[in-house]
Amino acid sequence: MHELLQNVPRDVIEAYVQDRINNFAFVFAQELVPNISQQQLDIAFSRAVYFISAQEASGGQTQVELRFSHDCRYLGCLNPDCSLCKNNPNKTCAPDEIFDEAYVENRVLKAKCEADISVELVNKQTGEVFAMPGVEVQLSVIDGDEYNSGAADPTATIVELRTSDEGEPLLKCAGGSRALEPGTVLINMQNGRAKLPDVVVAGKNETFKFNGGNSTSHFRLMALVMRRDELGRPVPVEPVAAAVSNSFAVKTQRAYNDYHKPAYPHYKDGLTRLRHIGATSADRLMRDPKAWLGKDIPLDCVDNVEVFKKVLEYAETHRHVENKLLELLNMRGKHKHKWDYLRNVLTDKVVYDDNTIRVWCAPDGSGYGLLYHAKQAQVVLDRPAGVVQRVVWPDGVGRVQVMPLTDISRHPQLLEWRRQAEASWRQQGHPGWQVLQEPIDWVNHFTLPAAVQHPAKAVAVIASPRTSGESGASQLPYAAPPLAAGDTTASIPNGNAYANGNFSGDKEYPEVPRQQLEMQHDLQQQQVPGGNLYPPICPGHLHTMQQGFAPQTVVSSMATSVFSYFQVPAQW
Repeated sequence: MHELLQNVPRDVIEAYVQDRINNFAFVFAQELVPNISQQQLDIAFSRAVYFISAQEASGGQTQVELRFSHDCRYLGCLNPDCSLCKNNPNKTCAPDEIFDEAYVENRVLKAKCEADISVELVNKQTGEVFAMPGVEVQLSVIDGDEYNSGAADPTATIVELRTSDEGEPLLKCAGGSRALEPGTVLINMQNGRAKLPDVVVAGKNETFKFNGGNSTSHFRLMALVMRRDELGRPVPVEPVAAAVSNSFAVKTQRAYNDYHKPAYPHYKDGLTRLRHIGATSADRLMRDPKAWLGKDIPLDCVDNVEVFKKVLEYAETHRHVENKLLELLNMRGKHKHKWDYLRNVLTDKVVYDDNTIRVWCAPDGSGYGLLYHAKQAQVVLDRPAGVVQRVVWPDGVGRVQVMPLTDISRHPQLLEWRRQAEASWRQQGHPGWQVLQEPIDWVNHFTLPAAVQHPAKAVAVIASPRTSGESGASQLPYAAPPLAAGDTTASIPNGNAYANGNFSGDKEYPEVPRQQLEMQHDLQQQQVPGGNLYPPICPGHLHTMQQGFAPQTVVSSMATSVFSYFQVPAQW
């Protein structure tokens, strides 16, 4: 029985045990107090579970905190020097900036990346989610301007905004709420975590009036851990501080559209895609910048982000131009923060076209990895486009052999590589990942040298990378079925047809995804440093590259696994 339970998820077992205890408690309570109601039992049970968990936490000196969290949908890291992510406009949400900067009134609150938001209890020592049974989470809105997390007592700066002066609740739940007070939402916490329901802020911050006509420019969402008292009323759990979100504004749809501009604009975007620049200012700069900035400015039209960036660079050394620009954009005095924001965006956050292929290299030094498409520096982690191996031609030129992939679901080694690649990407620095620089040779399968040393056991032989002309080999057992070309690879059309632009991929090669055909066409159009097009396939007599992640004289166990899936030809 113990062995069987090892395969059952812990939360399933805990839910089953708690349900059984709850059933027993109800029967036991009826024996002690006949005619006890289910509501009374639920309150008593919740309080008992809470007190037991609180004693365990205090006895073990466990310190917990409540915080907002989410599974970010964006993959670009925040490191400005990262070559993999610097041109990705969708950067990962910072831990303290999960909520967006602005929302439309009565619109469900989501993370900046549009992911669902959760609230969780976390063990401060371990960073792991801490399960505290018998507790709930209460949500409400607070004054975002008054709250100060750096104050000696941050709780003293909390001004809760539950209802307006007219009695209208500010926070609502689309699916209804169990909260006893208007303007609050009460949600259950399971195993230390609770997903926010469809909560909305029902008033704009500029028009919401409280405490006799006061208003605020920003809101924040506050979450409190609650337990039930002897009357069934929710009361705060004292040792756990409130979780407070980053500040956000709530606007009408039209005002939101004017305010919500890209944090990382594309260099070809129009000027109105920049925050704080309206249509009138953009039109003046586009039609006649000299009339507004001075005749000495060396530009006749400022119509996109890249050109406007040059204007700012010119204004840095020509103060009279900067003064006229500030006047045109109305960014003096109390609006100077808009100018500072604009300079920061144009200096550090403009993104450029980047469709360069990314490669993840297996960490075992086997010489293999996975290839990924990229569109505007964004990688689809669950869809690798090919298996790669770095090789060196006899002339010493390093290249990358790529076998295209369409389906890896039946090959455990490739699935494991994909899992490792995704885990590596989410780590700081993306270990093992790089932007592909070498020329690519597309092949239908890896043409690895082979020799049959024993009739009963085939052996794959890899040329030693010591020099391109020396002999030497490492032998690998070959037993598993080959990688079936029909299942996991796609045939590559003739490279010359691609180079000339004469191809109809959907018609002639229905088994190859259109995206992959287009990528192959783009690769065939690229030029190597010598000026020649990349060859469509890899010629024979290649030697494994000594640098990078290629094997030396001993090939690792992971390489053994991969070779066992690839068909090994009888001759080199």
